[in-house]
Amino acid sequence: MKFPLITTASLALCAFAATAQAEMKVASVNMQELYKSYHKRFDAEKRLGEQKAAVEKEIAQRAEKIKAMAEELNKIRQQVDPSLSDAAKQKIQAEFSTKLNTAQAAEQEFTSFRQHRQVAFQEMQKHEILIILQDIQQQVDEAASKDNYDLVIDSGAVAPPLGTKIFPFVKKSYDITPELMKKINAGAPAGFDPASATGAAAQ
Repeated sequence: MKFPLITTASLALCAFAATAQAEMKVASVNMQELYKSYHKRFDAEKRLGEQKAAVEKEIAQRAEKIKAMAEELNKIRQQVDPSLSDAAKQKIQAEFSTKLNTAQAAEQEFTSFRQHRQVAFQEMQKHEILIILQDIQQQVDEAASKDNYDLVIDSGAVAPPLGTKIFPFVKKSYDITPELMKKINAGAPAGFDPASATGAAAQ
């Protein structure tokens, strides 16, 4: 029996694809679990927490100074009385104008300071996360090279905005997350438990 040329080509392509698939070596890894269980993440979060607290404290202190200036202006305004002489009124007005200009300049400086500090903290946060992800990615790359994987997929990857899984199902036999978890935590402090760390991070 003779097959049409297009059918023969399709069969050949399917056979080639099946062969390629059979030869491809695939692994999966849950990057979210590795990130949550990495002992260096806790060090980074401690540094970020301390830095955030310091920034918030400094912002609060400056905000108090602005508040004190506003209260002082209000007190000066309350000194105005219809019974005062024009000279007295002018003196109060001059004092009020001077302190108002100072307060407005201080408020502008405070706004700029707060924005700068917040942006700087966000950049620091991104930098810390990037370092951790680079460490994990290096371990994934080394595992892929060592075991000659053609493809390593992130089984924990989700698609925005609903957060649905990109890979709804991945064979458990493909998963190399546990062995990578041991590798990234090889230098962890004594007593560190990646499983407990993952659970705590998920709460």
